[in-house]
Amino acid sequence: MCNEITPQSVDRILRDYLVIVERAYKGDIDAIAVIDELNEAIRCARLSERQARVLKLVYFDGLTQREVARLLGCSQKAVSHLLRETRKRISECLQQEVLR
Repeated sequence: MCNEITPQSVDRILRDYLVIVERAYKGDIDAIAVIDELNEAIRCARLSERQARVLKLVYFDGLTQREVARLLGCSQKAVSHLLRETRKRISECLQQEVLR
Protein backbone atom coordinates (compact mmCIF):
# COMPACT_ATOMS: atom_id res chain seq x y z
CA MET A 1 0.00 0.00 0.00
CA CYS A 2 1.08 3.60 -0.32
CA ASN A 3 2.14 5.87 2.54
CA GLU A 4 -0.87 8.23 2.33
CA ILE A 5 -4.16 6.40 2.76
CA THR A 6 -7.17 8.63 2.14
CA PRO A 7 -10.87 7.88 1.79
CA GLN A 8 -10.40 8.56 -1.94
CA SER A 9 -7.64 5.96 -2.22
CA VAL A 10 -9.87 3.47 -0.38
CA ASP A 11 -12.60 4.23 -2.93
CA ARG A 12 -10.17 3.42 -5.79
CA ILE A 13 -9.08 0.17 -4.15
CA LEU A 14 -12.67 -0.89 -3.55
CA ARG A 15 -13.69 -0.02 -7.12
CA ASP A 16 -10.79 -2.15 -8.41
CA TYR A 17 -11.43 -4.99 -5.95
CA LEU A 18 -12.52 -7.57 -8.52
CA VAL A 19 -9.49 -6.85 -10.70
CA ILE A 20 -7.24 -7.16 -7.64
CA VAL A 21 -8.87 -10.49 -6.73
CA GLU A 22 -8.30 -11.77 -10.26
CA ARG A 23 -4.64 -10.77 -10.06
CA ALA A 24 -4.34 -12.49 -6.66
CA TYR A 25 -5.92 -15.63 -8.09
CA LYS A 26 -3.20 -15.62 -10.75
CA GLY A 27 -0.55 -15.51 -8.02
CA ASP A 28 0.24 -11.79 -7.82
CA ILE A 29 1.78 -11.45 -4.34
CA ASP A 30 1.16 -7.68 -4.20
CA ALA A 31 -2.53 -8.19 -5.00
CA ILE A 32 -2.77 -10.81 -2.25
CA ALA A 33 -1.22 -8.33 0.20
CA VAL A 34 -3.69 -5.59 -0.81
CA ILE A 35 -6.64 -7.94 -0.25
CA ASP A 36 -5.28 -9.04 3.14
CA GLU A 37 -4.69 -5.45 4.26
CA LEU A 38 -8.10 -4.32 3.03
CA ASN A 39 -9.89 -7.20 4.78
CA GLU A 40 -8.03 -6.46 8.00
CA ALA A 41 -8.89 -2.75 7.74
CA ILE A 42 -12.57 -3.56 7.20
CA ARG A 43 -12.51 -5.71 10.36
CA CYS A 44 -10.62 -3.00 12.23
CA ALA A 45 -13.15 -0.35 11.18
CA ARG A 46 -15.89 -2.16 13.10
CA LEU A 47 -18.55 -1.17 10.63
CA SER A 48 -22.18 -1.19 11.63
CA GLU A 49 -24.36 -3.80 9.96
CA ARG A 50 -25.83 -1.06 7.74
CA GLN A 51 -22.39 0.28 6.74
CA ALA A 52 -21.17 -3.23 5.91
CA ARG A 53 -24.28 -3.92 3.84
CA VAL A 54 -23.98 -0.66 1.88
CA LEU A 55 -20.26 -1.32 1.29
CA LYS A 56 -21.03 -4.80 -0.04
CA LEU A 57 -23.93 -3.69 -2.23
CA VAL A 58 -22.04 -0.80 -3.85
CA TYR A 59 -18.51 -2.15 -4.21
CA PHE A 60 -18.90 -5.91 -4.39
CA ASP A 61 -22.38 -6.32 -5.90
CA GLY A 62 -22.10 -3.31 -8.24
CA LEU A 63 -25.32 -1.51 -7.30
CA THR A 64 -25.58 2.24 -7.66
CA GLN A 65 -26.19 4.43 -4.64
CA ARG A 66 -29.69 5.12 -5.96
CA GLU A 67 -30.42 1.37 -6.22
CA VAL A 68 -29.10 0.79 -2.69
CA ALA A 69 -31.22 3.64 -1.37
CA ARG A 70 -34.33 2.14 -2.95
CA LEU A 71 -33.46 -1.30 -1.56
CA LEU A 72 -32.88 0.02 1.97
CA GLY A 73 -35.73 2.51 1.94
CA CYS A 74 -33.61 5.59 2.50
CA SER A 75 -32.35 8.53 0.46
CA GLN A 76 -29.39 8.42 -1.91
CA LYS A 77 -27.86 11.14 0.26
CA ALA A 78 -28.03 8.81 3.28
CA VAL A 79 -26.26 6.08 1.29
CA SER A 80 -23.61 8.56 0.17
CA HIS A 81 -23.06 9.64 3.78
CA LEU A 82 -22.76 6.02 4.95
CA LEU A 83 -20.18 5.30 2.24
CA ARG A 84 -18.18 8.42 3.05
CA GLU A 85 -18.03 7.50 6.75
CA THR A 86 -17.21 3.88 5.90
CA ARG A 87 -14.33 4.84 3.59
CA LYS A 88 -13.02 7.24 6.25
CA ARG A 89 -12.99 4.52 8.92
CA ILE A 90 -11.33 2.01 6.60
CA SER A 91 -8.69 4.56 5.55
CA GLU A 92 -7.91 5.32 9.20
CA CYS A 93 -7.37 1.62 9.88
CA LEU A 94 -5.19 1.23 6.78
CA GLN A 95 -3.15 4.26 7.83
CA GLN A 96 -2.62 2.70 11.27
CA GLU A 97 -1.43 -0.47 9.56
CA VAL A 98 1.08 1.51 7.44
CA LEU A 99 2.47 3.26 10.51
CA ARG A 100 3.15 -0.03 12.35
